[in-house]
Amino acid sequence: MVDETQALPLHGELDGLRLYVSHACPFAHRVLIGLALTEAVHRLPVRVVEPVMGPQGWVLDPPDARTGATTLRDICGRAQPGFEGRATVPMLHDARADRILSRDSMRILRWIDRRFGRGADTSLFAPTLEPELGALSRFIAEAINHGVYDAGFATTQHAHDRAVERLFSALALLEKRLPPRPSWLFGDRLTVADIQLFTTLVRFDRVYHTLFKCNWRHAFEHPRLWALAQRLHGLPGVADTVRPEDIAQHYYRSLPTLNPSGIVPRGPELPWPARSGIAPQPTVPGRGALDTGGAAASPTRFSRSSTSQ
Repeated sequence: MVDETQALPLHGELDGLRLYVSHACPFAHRVLIGLALTEAVHRLPVRVVEPVMGPQGWVLDPPDARTGATTLRDICGRAQPGFEGRATVPMLHDARADRILSRDSMRILRWIDRRFGRGADTSLFAPTLEPELGALSRFIAEAINHGVYDAGFATTQHAHDRAVERLFSALALLEKRLPPRPSWLFGDRLTVADIQLFTTLVRFDRVYHTLFKCNWRHAFEHPRLWALAQRLHGLPGVADTVRPEDIAQHYYRSLPTLNPSGIVPRGPELPWPARSGIAPQPTVPGRGALDTGGAAASPTRFSRSSTSQ
């Protein structure tokens, strides 16, 4: 993987730095998990935006104590006069210089891993696993993390069908890659690829299955992927980063083109462990076992196209 930590402070004081995140956003969620796993959550100031977006995007409530800003767009506008882009999370901001350091989740996660982690042996970016980790990370980003959005925001039947087929082929491919026993994507080594996968799986049955019409299967109908998600959820600090209500409120109330009524479904309720361990899998009447034989690619070959956010 390309070193994305250039220009981010690897040494020195953290005074003035602030990380803006949302528990609802899957890309910001990667960073929150990185903070939890490295225990940096106790060292880096974090500001959580409101789950439901307003007309100007992510909302700060209460307003920023220093500037009075009420939206993340206000923060971006102060740092970059004339700002016209999307004010996205995560965002690492230097308040002393009033400068945005990064709004790229993978770059910020790599910075957290290098700044607060315990070295190469436990690094989420596992340099000894390159280049396969880089290829798998890009595959997950393209086919799964962004794949659910390709399906949800498709404007033609053909585009939606293609996106759904690609998404579920990718999930089946990763299901086939994992052994029957609970495992990470690279065996005993937890990596950034597991975190990328987790942040989509944890949202899948609550929002993507219904709102984005990704209803070919539920996430929990992929038993090995579900076991991976349960295992990661059980790691110290990770459960605290998962806020199902924030996730539901954000997706169902912030996307009027997909859900004009703003009604938030009550379910489904899924069993997540409070600590390490595998919860029983929900069952779906009338559904057979997952067929992983239709995946279009070999379990160790992945697209190398670049995708990041």
